[in-house]
Amino acid sequence: MMSLGMRFIAPGLTILAGLSLNAPVRADVLFQSIPDLTVAPHSAAVCSACYTNFQVYDDFNLAATSTISEIDFTVSSLAQPAITVGIYSLADGLPGSLIVSQTFSTYSYTSVGNSTEIADVFPIGWSLPAGSYDISFYNPATLKIASYAETGRAYYQSGRGLQTGYSTGFELIGSAVAAPEPASAALFGFALIGLAAVHRRQAAGARRRVPVRG
Repeated sequence: MMSLGMRFIAPGLTILAGLSLNAPVRADVLFQSIPDLTVAPHSAAVCSACYTNFQVYDDFNLAATSTISEIDFTVSSLAQPAITVGIYSLADGLPGSLIVSQTFSTYSYTSVGNSTEIADVFPIGWSLPAGSYDISFYNPATLKIASYAETGRAYYQSGRGLQTGYSTGFELIGSAVAAPEPASAALFGFALIGLAAVHRRQAAGARRRVPVRG
């Protein structure tokens, strides 16, 4: 027969068995720099880096700790055999230290007209806490990416500075870690307290059953 204490906490234990306080949600768009990557760009030929120091960086925000599994971005030419994608810290609105990068020698791409193509790459093991970052798409030779008129945004191009009112085109896809709902967190704590009470009661009972030797 279930004890009164166990009957009291059983509902909490049932939910506790399936509860994860940091459960990842399904893969979805974590950030999108512009609403539509297929629209005509302001320029389809922004150097990053065109044999010179013109590497392009653009900022993004993550609302929660996230794993990035796919990055889609617009370029004007995929003639180069490799593209390096890097994530950087932000320092006073400018790119700071490199956090993670990966060079992709193979990738898929889709032509969307307007002299642009959408490239798709799939980074491995990219997990970032919530916060603001810079992302860069780069090849030391002739990679050119697209830029778009976008109010409230600005990308940075080394050697040329901030390009206010413009954005590169990219979206980050992956899984964000959802914070627990207050009710779920409370129930989790309640179940743990109940388990501790049962353990103490069982330990006290075991001590009482120890025979006294004469």
